[in-house]
Amino acid sequence: MTQKINLLCNDSEQRSAIESQLGVQFAFAYSGEIASRPSSLDLSVPTLLDLNDLNDSDFSEVMKEAQHLVMNSDVIADFDDLRLSVWKRKVTSQLLGDEGRSAGLKSHPSFWALCASTNGPNTVSEFLNAIPADTGDSFMLLQHLKESFIKSLREILMKSTSMHVVASTRSEKIKPNTVYICPPSRTPRIADGRIYWDKKRVSKFSPCIDESLESLSNGLGHRLKAIVFTGMGNDCLKGCKAVSHAGGTVWAQSLETATMDSMPKCVIDAGIASEISDVSGLAKLVVAETA
Repeated sequence: MTQKINLLCNDSEQRSAIESQLGVQFAFAYSGEIASRPSSLDLSVPTLLDLNDLNDSDFSEVMKEAQHLVMNSDVIADFDDLRLSVWKRKVTSQLLGDEGRSAGLKSHPSFWALCASTNGPNTVSEFLNAIPADTGDSFMLLQHLKESFIKSLREILMKSTSMHVVASTRSEKIKPNTVYICPPSRTPRIADGRIYWDKKRVSKFSPCIDESLESLSNGLGHRLKAIVFTGMGNDCLKGCKAVSHAGGTVWAQSLETATMDSMPKCVIDAGIASEISDVSGLAKLVVAETA
């Protein structure tokens, strides 16, 4: 059953914008001006109170009456898509409370697979530098590289983020706010909340992004989010299709900003990249997702 809410908002344009954004998740028991609310208004359901154009007497009166209250102080009619996404997630989570958390709004953190090849270390470093260290999510770099470059890559990433950077083949519980580097000879596998590093089955790429994404999608399902950055070839296409099929998310770096564009191009051309942006834009989208 759809959760019912009250929307008390004096500005008709603002009220219309809020209704359009929340209409999928909620049914409005009442939506209108504060002073016009009926005496029979059901105050047992959560109430969203818009603070714009609100006088003190209206505010204090509603605060005394409503048992469940979420206050909105932003003019969302003029929001850009990114800010609107953050607002919608926060307000929805507040309105649904425990129900929203159990429904999966942020009940499980996301696991981000960062796929890259040519100039990947510099590109991913730029990306991680723009991500807060406390999102609660986990990240894994699937970067074509030689074994001898692991130590240097870890040092590069440690300079770009204050998250913990792990380069190991030891099995461990998935940790939030952590960046994992996939060893070239291994394929990551997730089971019971732990990361295992199986021996890689194919030999062409090291590590194999397709094989890694297929394995991760089996263990994570919709929680897996893959971002395809700069790189040559199409090692990622088959894996990204597996991610999408499992209900996960696939994003891609914009072609004009990639050092080598064939990796992001193959997923864009396949129609499975739901977001396409430069490195900075992708980082902002991650921040919006994790807010």
